[in-house]
Amino acid sequence: MTARQTLTEKGVAALKAPAKGRRLELRDAIVPGLVLRVTDKGVKSWSAVRRINGRLARRTLGTYPIIGLADAREAARTALKLMAEGVDPRERERDQRAREAEQRAEAERRKTGTFAHVVAEYERRHLDKLRPASKRVAMTWINNDLLPAWADMQVDAIERKDVFRVIDAIEDRGAPAARNRCLATIRTFFGWAIERGHVTVDPTARIKLAKEDRRKRVLTDDEIRALWPVWEADTGPWGALFRLLLLTGQRRAEWAKAQRTEIEADVLTVPAARHKAHRDHAVPLVDEAKAIIAARPIHAGSAWLFTINGKVPVTGFSKAKARLDERAGVSGYRLHDLRRTCATGMARAGIPRAQIALVLGHADPEAPAVTATYDVLDRLEEKRAALKAWAALLTRILHPASNVVQLPKPG
Repeated sequence: MTARQTLTEKGVAALKAPAKGRRLELRDAIVPGLVLRVTDKGVKSWSAVRRINGRLARRTLGTYPIIGLADAREAARTALKLMAEGVDPRERERDQRAREAEQRAEAERRKTGTFAHVVAEYERRHLDKLRPASKRVAMTWINNDLLPAWADMQVDAIERKDVFRVIDAIEDRGAPAARNRCLATIRTFFGWAIERGHVTVDPTARIKLAKEDRRKRVLTDDEIRALWPVWEADTGPWGALFRLLLLTGQRRAEWAKAQRTEIEADVLTVPAARHKAHRDHAVPLVDEAKAIIAARPIHAGSAWLFTINGKVPVTGFSKAKARLDERAGVSGYRLHDLRRTCATGMARAGIPRAQIALVLGHADPEAPAVTATYDVLDRLEEKRAALKAWAALLTRILHPASNVVQLPKPG
């Protein structure tokens, strides 16, 4: 090895490759132990060289010009100090790389383990396979209540107290039923997360449902008489839609998203995809319902029965209802209460409970379990008779006679 000399950036850059089969090594005088090696191919590399326990140890620092002279001297000082302490710089580097890799893995684990990340997987792998309405309900709770509270939390760090923090806030708004629906969404998510290995403990375990006051709201005869003419006078789709809800007792979406192709031979067939029980449901149309449907305008190229632009079914129920309710001077009821009013009206007309259940699309409470699933047209005439009886009573309510029994007051 040659004598030490003061290396310079200019001198290092100007070094030529030695003859083939030869190798050149230069020792730095500024940092004893720093060596520059030049191969016959012109490759220049830096090393730190020191004797350890009588043996010459060499640690490669990098190549020139990627590492310049100043950086090579700094790296050599560090490496030589470690070598003097008996530490192998290569082992130190390996340990450092291992620590950095572990830190990156932990950072990635924490990133992919957040509630926001896991719930995105939940949506893709589970919710996307459900009916659109079911997914929409779950995502409403997730977006409105869960993500604002837990988005950046590690999903396996969510505890029972965190669940209570969310559902208590909902209950404090005076909505115990909504609190229970949100809890059900959380419970379903964590059941899936346990199955997928994201968590091992369900934080919703042993959380009880809040007590719900079951709604008993039924429109009185006076309220029906106030609402019906306002609905009849409405030039939009809303009055017709609300009258059909009261006449037939079906759910809002079952009529609001109805298409003309679903009506055949005076029967509306609600497809399983839009029915709560996930099966086709036949609704016979009495004369009053047929007259309302016949009066609906037809939009060119549109199959929707209730639409404003012909492209999509109606939306904005709350605003429309509030506007018509104000005209009628009636308040304190929900659209779902029209379904209850229809059921109560059929009962007033003497229709048995099992027959009312058929109209509403419930399972027949008196039928054996083996016959719970029946053909879409099964017992259609029983449904028609029940709805005719209610339509007749509704006509007498709208044009009262002295012998008409009044509906009970709400509550």
